[in-house]
Amino acid sequence: MCSTEPNVCGVSDGPSQAARQNGICAVNCDWGFLSPVADLSIEGGNEVFGRKSAKFIVEKLNRGGNIVVLEGIPFAVNTDRVEAALEAI
Repeated sequence: MCSTEPNVCGVSDGPSQAARQNGICAVNCDWGFLSPVADLSIEGGNEVFGRKSAKFIVEKLNRGGNIVVLEGIPFAVNTDRVEAALEAI
């Protein structure tokens, strides 16, 4: 699971914690979690967020399995991150 920066801090904490408890890897791009629930948190340029988080998840899945991208509101930052992630997958 990749959280690409929810608009309101903490909104993804519950779903991310539940995902991790079920063996699902959680990656956070930029900010958004109020508690330490991500397996990986990264900061940087928008395309780097998408690309690095997707590559991390692909490695963890040994190139198999399903990936879910939770998107923020549709605007340029979100689009850059999601498109870069999809290209990396």
